[in-house]
Amino acid sequence: MMSKTFWLTITVLLAIAVHTSYVLFTPRMEMRARMQRLAGGKANAFRAYSGDDLAALTKKPLKYMLYGGCLIDTDEGAVEMSARIPRGFWSVTVYSPSGDVVYTLNDRHADLDKLAIVFRKKQSGADGEIQAPRLRGGKLMVPLDSSRALAVVQAYVWHPGMRQRVSEQLNASSCHVLPGGADNSAG
Repeated sequence: MMSKTFWLTITVLLAIAVHTSYVLFTPRMEMRARMQRLAGGKANAFRAYSGDDLAALTKKPLKYMLYGGCLIDTDEGAVEMSARIPRGFWSVTVYSPSGDVVYTLNDRHADLDKLAIVFRKKQSGADGEIQAPRLRGGKLMVPLDSSRALAVVQAYVWHPGMRQRVSEQLNASSCHVLPGGADNSAG
């Protein structure tokens, strides 16, 4: 009887450990793979996303929205993403490697026609280091807790005849490492 109870307890504890490991680690690994797929294997380069691309991030991309983005990798230094902002609804959402939303900005927060965001990994204990998003020199400085993130820009196409123009504006966006390498300053 003792043997059956012992092995039942071990089986239940093992099942709990396997389930907990799956719940904790699988979403992070899946999000990293999704980020790589959306970036087309290339970091720090802006790319327009198709509906098939977006299926890697979300199950139902909205057909009246155009999407684009950049896989941010700050290992080489601060990364700047510049985007022309079309009139109407638009948003920028930044995701961490675990899929958490790190930062978001939309047309209601900022009345802009061009947006420049500089991403930089937070430096622990550095004096004068930006620890929260803020505007500096006409650019939005966004500190990241990790060296990688995914910035997704979405723009609403309120009339089918505007799709081409909004698409051209989105495709004119850029993402690149700022000159100066790993020790460059973002402000």
